[in-house]
Amino acid sequence: MANADEPLADEEWLKRYNEEVKQNEELERMLQKRLDGTEHVDSWCLCGNCNRVLLQNQSECYCCNELDACKEAMSSDVSASRPSNN
Repeated sequence: MANADEPLADEEWLKRYNEEVKQNEELERMLQKRLDGTEHVDSWCLCGNCNRVLLQNQSECYCCNELDACKEAMSSDVSASRPSNN
C-alpha cells in the first residue's frame, strides 16, 4: 500500500489547508477581475506604469510594487545594466 506510513491529516492541518485554498481562490478572483477589466488599473497599480492592454493571463496582473523582488531590484543601488569600470 503506497503511502501507508504517512500520517493522517489532523484537524489543525486541515484547517490551515482549507484557509490556504480559500486565500488562493480569493487571489485568483482578484487577478481575474484585473485581467478582464472589472477592476480598473488605477485601483491596483501603484507605479503608474501598468497597462491592462498588454496582460495575457492572471500571473501578469500584478503591479511591480506588489512583488517583493521587483521592489528590491528597483530600489537597489546596484544595477546589472551599469557598465563596469574595469
